[in-house]
Amino acid sequence: DVHEVGVFMAWCGAAFDLTIIPLLLWRRTRWLAVIASLLFHLTNARLFHIGVFPWLMLGALALAFEPGWPRRLLARPHPTIKPSAPSPRARIAAALTAAFLLTQTLWPLRHHLIAEDVAWDEAGHMLSWRMKLRSKRGWAVFWVTPPGGDPLMADLPASLSPSQQHHLPCYPDMIWAHAARLARAYSRDGRLATVHLDGACSLNGHPERPMVAPDLDLATAAPPVWWRRAEWVLPGPHRLNTL
Repeated sequence: DVHEVGVFMAWCGAAFDLTIIPLLLWRRTRWLAVIASLLFHLTNARLFHIGVFPWLMLGALALAFEPGWPRRLLARPHPTIKPSAPSPRARIAAALTAAFLLTQTLWPLRHHLIAEDVAWDEAGHMLSWRMKLRSKRGWAVFWVTPPGGDPLMADLPASLSPSQQHHLPCYPDMIWAHAARLARAYSRDGRLATVHLDGACSLNGHPERPMVAPDLDLATAAPPVWWRRAEWVLPGPHRLNTL
């Protein structure tokens, strides 16, 4: 059963995430954890389209070993460092490091304060801990009306990559950016063209729903911002189920 296989893989992934750090830190299990990490991340790279992440994680395995391992690997002696009192520069560096770590801990949680359904409206999704929690597919047809002219159907430009064409119908920031480009391209005599969108998006297998109202002029819509959901994005299926 496909569902049971998916649940099994999800639990295996959770078990890996919860145990891999202790296994890497304990010297007796470190190499076993390295092998498990290789298998896990190479499998992810093969099965999922998640970009550079698996390779970044494999590179980060070097942090699990003692600091002097590159020198030992190159057969170079490790310099002896005598302990000394922290200098002002060291204290500043420690404070900046602490602030950086605090930011990296809190920033991924911002969607709990600003988004109704981050999986749908994407507000707070970037740089958050939400990998592989949502899958989207959709379609989009842009209609542009030049000043004093008739509506024209604008095809997606060939300059977009296949990945961009796949994601655009379901990502508010990409929708707005493309609509703004169309509005500029078809404006005449200082008058802005109007841009409307016919389209729909499916989130995690839910029935397709419009992300933008067809009568909304995207040329005058406010751009999405990181601290709140774009007001012109319609509610998604999760939000509708809670009303």
